[in-house]
Amino acid sequence: MWSPLAQGVLTGKYKPGRPAPQGSRFASDTMAVSKDLVHSGATLEAVQRLAPIAEEAGMSLPTLALAWVLRRGEVASASPAPPAPSRYTPTPPPPAWSCPTTC
Repeated sequence: MWSPLAQGVLTGKYKPGRPAPQGSRFASDTMAVSKDLVHSGATLEAVQRLAPIAEEAGMSLPTLALAWVLRRGEVASASPAPPAPSRYTPTPPPPAWSCPTTC
């Protein structure tokens, strides 16, 4: 699966009505080539509504997003690609968690 974290949008670091954090993909003109595909006020607001769901499940937003992607039968793997190796922190979904039908 290409970009399972929607270019970083599903990490929760981009907030509605705020500029992109310094050093992030969308703060850079050269890295933000797909910004128009995934970055909008409505999308950022929707991601913020996912935060309590992730917290209730005991996981981060990126872990919830990856778990949601991986629950799909047609998806064999999801490979998040951080902009720098130092920003990669693996957080696999807890084995007992399954996405509710409302995901």
